[in-house]
Amino acid sequence: MKKTIAIIGSILLIFGSISCKKTADTSAASEKDSLAVAMGVLYGQEFANMLEMSRLQGQPIDSIAFLEGLKDGMDTTRFSYFAGAITASNFARQIAKDSINVDKFYAVLRASMLKDSTSISMNTADAQAFMQRYQTKKQREENMKQFGKNIEAGKTYLDNFKKEEGVQLTASGVAYKTLQEGTGATPALTDTVRVRYVGTLIDGKEFDKNETGIEFPVNGVIKGWTEMLQQMKVGQKVHFVIPQELAYGEGGNYTIEPFSTLVFEMELLGVKPAKQ
Repeated sequence: MKKTIAIIGSILLIFGSISCKKTADTSAASEKDSLAVAMGVLYGQEFANMLEMSRLQGQPIDSIAFLEGLKDGMDTTRFSYFAGAITASNFARQIAKDSINVDKFYAVLRASMLKDSTSISMNTADAQAFMQRYQTKKQREENMKQFGKNIEAGKTYLDNFKKEEGVQLTASGVAYKTLQEGTGATPALTDTVRVRYVGTLIDGKEFDKNETGIEFPVNGVIKGWTEMLQQMKVGQKVHFVIPQELAYGEGGNYTIEPFSTLVFEMELLGVKPAKQ
């Protein structure tokens, strides 16, 4: 073992001496040198971690090319040029992902930046409207690709629930079963109600509940709730299933996946009429 360590040590010394002759000086002979070395060590480790993280996220960066760009970028006489290059790197991947014509993009960007409106066929308002439509479409496509399975699963669950005894449907398709009859007032769209409820996904996972009672406007919740509440009487308790398009639809929310059909048990505790 000692002999092996000694051999490895000798090899390292040989390569170390060769390296010193062929590479830049990394020693620390003065305070300024020490600052350069210390910064080099710390930034080097930080950049290495950054590149590794990028690789793990599916966006590998060539370390040698990165270092070459880094060295060129420290030429302060070309600050404006490199500011443009850095800016481009922030959206270059998106341009490539969307298969955008780079030459056309650059030509219009240049004309817009230099306020040459005669070379641009789209005004600012039209551009903003188009981008909003495009991003909505892309988000819908991404959601459908990732969460589209929830649509069919929800339909199957809802169809099975409809077959149960005592299940009724609202006009828009919320399916419900009365667990406890009520005898009080029925809320209007402009009223405020007080309810307690439990909400679950179709797999039974609970995502929300309030067991003490909470107040909110009838017209201030998802469509399925708004419609269901206007079918109920105070004191009534129902088990109901909301199709995804009457819940959070293709957007979902922070705890609910897009296209999720939702299941609730809700008891209507009180109604507060809107002020006239």
